[in-house]
Amino acid sequence: MEKNEIEQLIATGIFPFDADAKVHFIETAISYIIVKGRYAYKIKKNIKLSFLDFSTLEKRKHFCYEELRLNKRLAADMYLNVLGISQKGKQWLISETASNPKEYAVLMRGMNPEHQLTELLKRDTVDKKSIKQIAHQIADFHLNEKSLKLSYDPFFLSREFADIEKFISTIESELGETYTKLVHASIALSNDYIFLQQNFIRQRVKDGYFKNCHGDLHGQNIFIEKEPIIFDCIEFRDAFRKIDVLNEIAFLCMDLENYGYKKLSELFLENYFNTTAYTFGDSEKTLFTYFKAYRACIRAKVNTIELSQHPKDKALKNKTKKYIEAMANYLIEIAPSL
Repeated sequence: MEKNEIEQLIATGIFPFDADAKVHFIETAISYIIVKGRYAYKIKKNIKLSFLDFSTLEKRKHFCYEELRLNKRLAADMYLNVLGISQKGKQWLISETASNPKEYAVLMRGMNPEHQLTELLKRDTVDKKSIKQIAHQIADFHLNEKSLKLSYDPFFLSREFADIEKFISTIESELGETYTKLVHASIALSNDYIFLQQNFIRQRVKDGYFKNCHGDLHGQNIFIEKEPIIFDCIEFRDAFRKIDVLNEIAFLCMDLENYGYKKLSELFLENYFNTTAYTFGDSEKTLFTYFKAYRACIRAKVNTIELSQHPKDKALKNKTKKYIEAMANYLIEIAPSL
């Protein structure tokens, strides 16, 4: 569905639940999310990027069902169903029994946006108990997932890191030459690190540290209720989810540090490793720092895509700058080992 059709759905569409409730609309780089009453409807954009392909109805349907299946692992009570969206005349209808759907939506239980981890961090209201709970949930999740015996190319990491260069024109036009230079310098350092550490990364596959993970573990994808709810895992590309557990946890730690909560990042790590008993020596710590740079790069790239769609958003510009700076600083931290 196109943006104008989403607007029509919101204005006059028929929803299966809470028909009279007010609508809260959220747009991300790759999805539209309509929150209405107690429920949320997530609709994938008709879009094709370097790292995902939602360009046909069949692909969007497939990935809706994949999103439902994979997120049941950590958020079973939140992910409910996949619904069809059909059109009758000029009116849109969301239904479990939609005939000839023109689009699909993942039905989720709506959550209080004020309880999102990123919002709590902004208000400085995240307690240590919640961070410990998240650490134990992720540790148990990783321990319960089987180790993957896959053929892994470490240079996948450096290629994905360098993928941000495809969006360099937006970075240059919206953020300026300073940030363009930071991106190019960071890509060079990333290439050097992976070249030198390729055998160590391959050994981590053999040692059982690659799991079918969440893949997108950052503060926007965690709600703090009685217990944390971790949602919105990667469904659109297996290679982003079947990763080193250090890559997984680096995302949340980078996010916590980027919000100014280094001690909470350290608390998360302490509880995660106490639960898993995984090795975390000097080599692992350096790799972990690289993964924090890699994750900052991913966030910078996603924000750059959103910035290309909303170039006047000053808050988005500042957030993108912050992630590029974090990416560069993490790589400078490990540069002496290169």
